[in-house]
Amino acid sequence: MRRIRLVFRLFRRLNIFGFYPASSQAQAEKGNHEKLALHKESLNRPLHARKLKFSVHSVICVFTLSLMKLRLILILISLFIFGGGLAAGILWNKENRHEDWAPFGSQEEGEEPAALPVPAEIVEEFSRQFSALHIADQPQQLSGPLVFSGKDGKPRKLSDFYGGAEGNYLLLNFWATWCAPCVLELPSLGRLKEAYRGKGLDVLALSIDHSRNLEEIGVFLDTRGIGDYAYYLDQGRQVRRVLPMRGIPTSFLIDPQGRVLYIFEGDTDWAAPPARVFFDALLSSKQ
Repeated sequence: MRRIRLVFRLFRRLNIFGFYPASSQAQAEKGNHEKLALHKESLNRPLHARKLKFSVHSVICVFTLSLMKLRLILILISLFIFGGGLAAGILWNKENRHEDWAPFGSQEEGEEPAALPVPAEIVEEFSRQFSALHIADQPQQLSGPLVFSGKDGKPRKLSDFYGGAEGNYLLLNFWATWCAPCVLELPSLGRLKEAYRGKGLDVLALSIDHSRNLEEIGVFLDTRGIGDYAYYLDQGRQVRRVLPMRGIPTSFLIDPQGRVLYIFEGDTDWAAPPARVFFDALLSSKQ
């Protein structure tokens, strides 16, 4: 019997049966008492201290949720702006784009092409500056008064800018404040106008803005140092109805008789050497 007790004590010391020594049990109980004391202490804290801890956690949670909501709102706004721009582009194309576009009409069978003032090789070289260049086989006379608004708000006629005593050609450019390529090429149009002033070529940039009036367009031009040659607005769309476009920027070269000779689609540097060669050849044909 004595041997059995010794073996049992040995097993307890070695923790073979999963029992804990008395010292370990005492430590565990002490730990539980300490936890219980801490819990009671927290309950005995002043109410405002517990509220403060709760408020900090609440503020963090609310702030995090607000950031998530703000991010979602910004994403929705971005999608709305993108969708609005896409819809506006589709509507503009639907209104202005001509699927079966034939800007100069069709040439009669057996009819000889009209003699154009610029040699074909120069036109071909200049055409590389554009998305597309259309050449009139049979130039068409412009019809209608083609009235638009000038800087002073008074109506102006397109026929005031071509022909006349000097027999001027007119380069008519269509642009808008929301069209980045249009705005980028406007200064070069001004340089072209100055280079050929009094030599038989005039330059006119006509805005097709819907959302801006003449005063706002004037402020837009002044802040960019662009001259009055672009201070015109096709408010009644009279000019666009006669001169079809598939997009902007688009420029039309009109001869002194009011006939469209060339249509240039896309932007370019109108003061670059290829342009100077083209217009030099154009004006030398008058002499």
